[in-house]
Amino acid sequence: MRRTALLTPLLLLAGASACAPPPPTQAGTCHDEALAGFAGNEATPAALADLQRASGAKAMRVVQPGMMVTMDFSPERVTVQLAPGNRIQRASCG
Repeated sequence: MRRTALLTPLLLLAGASACAPPPPTQAGTCHDEALAGFAGNEATPAALADLQRASGAKAMRVVQPGMMVTMDFSPERVTVQLAPGNRIQRASCG
């Protein structure tokens, strides 16, 4: 009987945490949803600022064609890959 008394509160907590809403997104965290619309645009300072603002990211990394980059992931960064001709090829969080 003692084991049942101890397990019941633990099982209730486990069930409640499974139904809990996800934690709110933190300020500065990058969001991919708005980035697809920037592909093909010229990478002007104004366009890059708009892209960063739309993503919500604190930081931005611009990758020139052929440029080597690290594979580290940062949820607060948007990475913009440029195509030849200074066009935005792709933008993604990380």
